[in-house]
Amino acid sequence: MLQHCTIHLLPWALLVTVPWMLTGCDDELPAPPSDIVIPDVCTLLCDDEDVTTTPDPGPPQVDTVRIDKDQCDLDWSFVNVSGGAPSHPLVDDTGIATIVAGSTLTRVTPDGTNATATCTAPFTSPGEILSTPAQARTGVFFLGTLSGKLLSVSAQCESRWNTPLDLYASACKLNSTSPLCNAEGAEIREAPALHNDDTIFVLDTRPALHRINDLGTQGDYKWPHLTEDTESLPDAAPIYVGTSDPFVAFPTRKTVVAVNATGSRRWLYKEPLDSDTNQMVVSPLAVDSDGAVLFVVGDVKADHFENLYLVKLLPNGTPSKAAIVAPGYPIAFPSVISLDTVHGLALGSDNSVYVGMALNGLMRMSAQGDVLWKFIGDEESLRVSSVPAVADDGSVFITAEPHLVYGIDKDGNRIFRYEPPAGGELETTSPVIRNDGSILVHLGTELKSWSCPNVTGLAASSWPRYQRNNRNGGNLQESE
Repeated sequence: MLQHCTIHLLPWALLVTVPWMLTGCDDELPAPPSDIVIPDVCTLLCDDEDVTTTPDPGPPQVDTVRIDKDQCDLDWSFVNVSGGAPSHPLVDDTGIATIVAGSTLTRVTPDGTNATATCTAPFTSPGEILSTPAQARTGVFFLGTLSGKLLSVSAQCESRWNTPLDLYASACKLNSTSPLCNAEGAEIREAPALHNDDTIFVLDTRPALHRINDLGTQGDYKWPHLTEDTESLPDAAPIYVGTSDPFVAFPTRKTVVAVNATGSRRWLYKEPLDSDTNQMVVSPLAVDSDGAVLFVVGDVKADHFENLYLVKLLPNGTPSKAAIVAPGYPIAFPSVISLDTVHGLALGSDNSVYVGMALNGLMRMSAQGDVLWKFIGDEESLRVSSVPAVADDGSVFITAEPHLVYGIDKDGNRIFRYEPPAGGELETTSPVIRNDGSILVHLGTELKSWSCPNVTGLAASSWPRYQRNNRNGGNLQESE
């Protein structure tokens, strides 16, 4: 019977003249004849020269950069005993932080203790629920209440005005035919926008915009500006663009309105009459360095938004007071991002746009609208519920549901994650980045501070966080 055999040529058989070849069948291969001397390959090829043999390096090595996912260290935790819904925190130029929870305003030192040297006791407004404050460069705070009043509080946590200013009663006193005369005061939830430390622009949930001047011991009500849209936008705060021709802008659910310093309308953005879609505004505002206003709109489909678009409006409108959309806008979001709403926009130092979304995490877009990266969390589906805070190294910090604080580097890699212990509470407020680089987040029961490598402050951009600067001032021209 024939056996299946494989012919093997041994390496040394290629180098010497041998009259035979080895065949391997079912038996083991025989050893080479004893009279055959197998010379070293290099002896044949290198003329017996001494050659140093280099070991085989193996497959090429790929240089992989490992990203530390937990680069930030906890500095301190300040326990807030007052309780109640928390505000977005703010920090003044001395490093003292200020937070509001329920009816109490509290100040915290840079090392995480109660600022008793500044405030002998926290400021309280019994019976009122306070909104997020804004702080003037003089140290004075301005903040609203859910009953529609405006308060002024000193840096020493003392009331400055003789009485809180009732906005609707003041508007009615100014004009007895105002529609506000027959209405209850609307809630004030977000920080006002400030100009020259003594001019305050407040947006309520009617929605109506109000201008008040600070006279030291009282507020001087100047005017209200009402809109044709009666549906307010959650998380919406007014913004002030103080160029040579200043204006204040604010969003509603169906419009974005710009108002001159006198209270007259500058321009109005709304869905074009010939549009075949029903669009709504789904984000707060941000402002670029030229004073153009950015926000996101979505196509309404039943009970959700099917498509999202980034819109930019130029500072000046048309003679008929219509808004002018910047060339190249609106920019459509990727088709995979749908059924969503946007809780915050922030701008990087390169004018890239950071978009915090309720269902699709955090996205970074170039100034031209290209998606640079998208971060959707680790195991969880990240639901960003705050305005991102962009640091000077390009990293960005957010709070998100369910109960998370995240840090992401400029390339979209996680560098920090915090989740309260089981049973812990976390309200989703926007982070603040102090000038020493520490990141402060106001949780439901605590104010926490973390330090992260390479972060030394806010990004040098036109709108790096909630209401532009660390004082929540909402003024494009005031970076500090």
